[in-house]
Amino acid sequence: MAIHNHVLVPATTKSPTSPRAIEGRHKLIGACVDTGHFLRSDEDPVKAIETFGERTYEVHLKEVDKQKQFQVLGKGTLDTVGSSARSRKIKFDGCLALEYEENPAKPRGGYG
Repeated sequence: MAIHNHVLVPATTKSPTSPRAIEGRHKLIGACVDTGHFLRSDEDPVKAIETFGERTYEVHLKEVDKQKQFQVLGKGTLDTVGSSARSRKIKFDGCLALEYEENPAKPRGGYG
């Protein structure tokens, strides 16, 4: 099971996911690092992957721009290379999801 870090309203609210969320819990309870939600909370998703380490069970790759609006991958502020490198370093083999959720009417970011 992975605890997911959704931000609260407004988008500047700090993410509820922290190492304390899984501290002292069974090793099968880990974290889902949603990079977009960490970025919207002014938190570093690469650091989150490092902090949760082997208990990072899911990574949702999501982008935001400087105004904290979700963007298509490659169009925002996410350190994709750093996220990938950190995931390799911890030998991540969980669920990797590519996400875009700013506009439900155009779930592929307007690209078709």
